[in-house]
Amino acid sequence: MNYSVDVDLSGAVKLTNALTKQIPFAMAKALSQTAKNAQAQIVIVMQLVFDAPTPYTLNATWVDTATPQKLVAEVKLKDEAYKGTPATKYLFPEVSGGARRAKGAERRLQEMLKIQSGQYLVPGQRAPLDRYGNITGGFMQKILSSLGAQADTYANTSKESKKKAEAAGRLREFFIGRSPTGSKRLAIWERRDRHLWPIFVIVDRAPTYHERLRFYAIAEETYARDYQTLFSSALADAIATARL
Repeated sequence: MNYSVDVDLSGAVKLTNALTKQIPFAMAKALSQTAKNAQAQIVIVMQLVFDAPTPYTLNATWVDTATPQKLVAEVKLKDEAYKGTPATKYLFPEVSGGARRAKGAERRLQEMLKIQSGQYLVPGQRAPLDRYGNITGGFMQKILSSLGAQADTYANTSKESKKKAEAAGRLREFFIGRSPTGSKRLAIWERRDRHLWPIFVIVDRAPTYHERLRFYAIAEETYARDYQTLFSSALADAIATARL
């Protein structure tokens, strides 16, 4: 005797297809959140390894999120800046180690033929630094403006104006030269009244950095720790809300 059983599998096939379609969405969601977690961890580490990082530095990363069609999420350094130096340039040596690139002020001085190609500026002991340990952009512009003009920035002003500026402490003059005490080291000096202050020392080799920010390692560790849990949660949410 033969027996036959008819089973309607259309519902199961529909369910399987519906769940399969949810997997790329769950993966994209989990990958994007993993990248955001890594970004947050990188910011925390920045505050530990850098001395008083600026808000500009702490905001120097962005997340390129994943989509169901592009199952890749990345934490990246910003490569554009409305003002200042892009993070990809000044933070890269901190991530990978090695020699730092020439800064904008150094390139400007090279263009003005005030320093040679391959020379770099290192803040001197009397350099006026802000609370983040940097020379302000405004002060740097004063230096560049002075070095690009005549030796005496008050040469074309009246004696009376020059006297008033001196009394108010505004009579400043920047120049590049050797130390008046006999040192052979080249520097950018500030002459204020009768005093000389070394603002920058000029060196003939690029300052080098060791890897300080474990950028890629942090991303890999975060992925290993968080992704699977985030994917399971995202897939469960997708299944619960799937239209069968």
